[in-house]
Amino acid sequence: MLLSSILAIPRVGHAGYRGAFDPLSIDSQIYNRCEFGVFRPVPATDGIERYFSFTTRSAVQGREASREIWLHRNVARAGITLPSLNEARVPLLRDPTGMVSYLDPAWSMDGRFLAYIQSNFFAGSNALYVQEFMISDDIAEAATPVGAPILVVPPDPSITLRRPDWSPDGRSLAFESTATGLSFDIYTIEVFPAVGTPTRRTFDDRFAEQAPAISPDGTRIAYMTNLFVPPCIAIVDLTTPSPHTVTLLEQDPAPVFHGSPDWSSDGKSIYYHAPKAENENELPDLWMVRVDTKAKCSISVDNITADSEVDVSSYVHTTPDGIPFNYFLFTSMQNGPHIWRGEHIYHCVDPLPMIVQIQPNKPASSADKLTATLSFPAETVAAGYQCTSTDGPLEGVKLRLNFVPSPTLEGLLPIGDPATGDVFPIFTERRIGGRPAIDVSWKRSDVEAWMRERGLFGKNVSLMFEAYSNGVGRRFRGFAYPKFSTTNAAPAPAPELVLNQNVPNPIRSQGTSISFTLRQSGRVAVRVYNARGQLVRALTDTSFPAGTHRLTWDGRDDQGREAPSGTYYARAATASRTEARVKMVLIR
Repeated sequence: MLLSSILAIPRVGHAGYRGAFDPLSIDSQIYNRCEFGVFRPVPATDGIERYFSFTTRSAVQGREASREIWLHRNVARAGITLPSLNEARVPLLRDPTGMVSYLDPAWSMDGRFLAYIQSNFFAGSNALYVQEFMISDDIAEAATPVGAPILVVPPDPSITLRRPDWSPDGRSLAFESTATGLSFDIYTIEVFPAVGTPTRRTFDDRFAEQAPAISPDGTRIAYMTNLFVPPCIAIVDLTTPSPHTVTLLEQDPAPVFHGSPDWSSDGKSIYYHAPKAENENELPDLWMVRVDTKAKCSISVDNITADSEVDVSSYVHTTPDGIPFNYFLFTSMQNGPHIWRGEHIYHCVDPLPMIVQIQPNKPASSADKLTATLSFPAETVAAGYQCTSTDGPLEGVKLRLNFVPSPTLEGLLPIGDPATGDVFPIFTERRIGGRPAIDVSWKRSDVEAWMRERGLFGKNVSLMFEAYSNGVGRRFRGFAYPKFSTTNAAPAPAPELVLNQNVPNPIRSQGTSISFTLRQSGRVAVRVYNARGQLVRALTDTSFPAGTHRLTWDGRDDQGREAPSGTYYARAATASRTEARVKMVLIR
């Protein structure tokens, strides 16, 4: 009954502070950052969970491998205006000595019971527990345990347990276990009304089956398996006789890592993380696949950080034009690791039309900018959107230059306002024949450079403009057709920033030299990231004169520890948002 009541909540929209994506834990001042976010379904307001939980590393020096579980308000970064951070997040399970580790939180659908794994500092002898907590709109009360924890699967030094997931009726759990001694398998176990005995659900001892996610109707479990190495997503049908029927989510999955699946609330789609563009050399990205048609799309926050570990809300929302969607949590390396909230509309739904008029249409060499006038045709307005920077009566257009920027011209950012640190573009709102419109400008040199790279001078070029809406991140797309000739083209400017390949590469014990060249003086930040997008070393963030400059990376992280062998990326960025990166290989 609880699942039905949650899904039956009236479908309402929820305006995000960053359109389709909201950073949730960035301002929480948790030193060791936040990972593996999961929604706590109840209590909720307007179909938005009031809380989510996450894990963070122990703050005890030397015990950072231990984890703690915290409770956090489900409000975006710009929404944390509470008098105290203690009203935004509180610890749920934490050992002050750092010797006990709490990880893999999972909330039951009624929001009362938290399942988790408890282990010692060395991640051995782990056990599966369930702890009841109070239901309350007050975060301190909501973090108050009720009674003693329930031991569901006792510790055994020879067995590893991970990743519990609740059945929709809140009576049982799925989890992964090495109980056979041969590989990880998926098990289920009854918790209520009484703790039962684990039941094995997957039976192939040659491969590891991990990270179970029970479908909303309780009849299927999605999980990751290294059947093809690296792991792909499979589904076991619990309604078939044991050993149960197993099918692959994709019959011919790309040979890249597919991790941590979770279901949409209607059971028709599965979310997971896999490398961007399904390229094994890229960082993890979020993906959504339709179970029936196998249609899929990639859901990116940006192109330079890793996003992973999806947890999907059970509440259904709709866009103004009636498209249903679920919010989800994920771990992002954007200023991270931190917990973000997102949804798929921006990336996975075809854009609505947008009218674009560009001036001047044949730019003269004296023009320093191109101005685009954006407006909406009747069909986009009828879908529930208006071409204004604010909402009312319909949902307006997002005008921001960070995270997922809006608007863009072939991916190029418009001219920003230095007074606001380039967070907002310079724009003017006006009306054309009674219809609201927005004027936004781009640097003419940026557009010309884009065209020069493609040899498009002397032609009427189709330039694509995109923007997205304030709340649900609904995408808009329009085209303009300016004509540039070589006679009115400005000389190609030298690149603002050039990041050279490090020397030597591969890197060995002597370290490596990283050089960059600036066209003019300015502030430059150079950082080293690992293949997962995690910050390893901040080399510099200061002002430099024009010219070439060299830095040295000794192969160590910010704490002075030797970084392990592997692939790394050096990334340089200027204050005007010009970025460059090079791939490096470290061999110990």
